[in-house]
Amino acid sequence: MAHNALEKRIQQLEDIESIKCLKFDYAEGCDVVANQNNLGPLLKVFTEDAVWDGGAFGKHVGKAAIKEFLSGIPAMLTYSMHYFMNARISVDNDQAEGRWYLLAFFTDVEGNDLVLIGIEDDVYKRVDGKWLIDSMTLTTHSQAPLSEGWHAAVSELFGSK
Repeated sequence: MAHNALEKRIQQLEDIESIKCLKFDYAEGCDVVANQNNLGPLLKVFTEDAVWDGGAFGKHVGKAAIKEFLSGIPAMLTYSMHYFMNARISVDNDQAEGRWYLLAFFTDVEGNDLVLIGIEDDVYKRVDGKWLIDSMTLTTHSQAPLSEGWHAAVSELFGSK
């Protein structure tokens, strides 16, 4: 294997690992918003013109619009915990794409425990040597009270089995 090809493969692996760490920072930032009413960590993961498309939760373009939306989260939730897994990441120089399975748990302000199951598709951009989220699109498969489970919502989406 040529030296340059090996360097390129190592760089891609390092970029993928950096993007995984970025997604961890995103998940932790989401939880800090709900659990501690602190937007700071989450806003650091986005490009200035990022797109946050939460489907039923709305589409917000630009860091200022994302900040405005996120500032309303503590009025809706008292707790959240996001788990992103089964990542598929592809890197092309200073651009990358990722797809993640999402499992998230929430407690709303009325004390209801909720579970959300979905997929997030991301586009990443390297800015000044650092990977950031340029766009995020959530596809929700199910959001339901934890006590009821997700069967009814998934059955509606995919049909009963």
